[in-house]
Amino acid sequence: MSENRPPHRHPDGADLDATDRGKQPYWMRAHHDWRFWLALCLMLAAIATYVLSENLAFLPHG
Repeated sequence: MSENRPPHRHPDGADLDATDRGKQPYWMRAHHDWRFWLALCLMLAAIATYVLSENLAFLPHG
């Protein structure tokens, strides 16, 4: 499926085509994405809640 999109413009005025955009893999530039930071914060909050609730699976419950 071909689409006619206007070329992306670089801040210095140069045109960027599909080969110039995203030369690095996503995992190397993921720290610039707000979804990465949201997921990280939620994961750390879940870990902290689990640890601070003293509900660790390896402790014997009597």
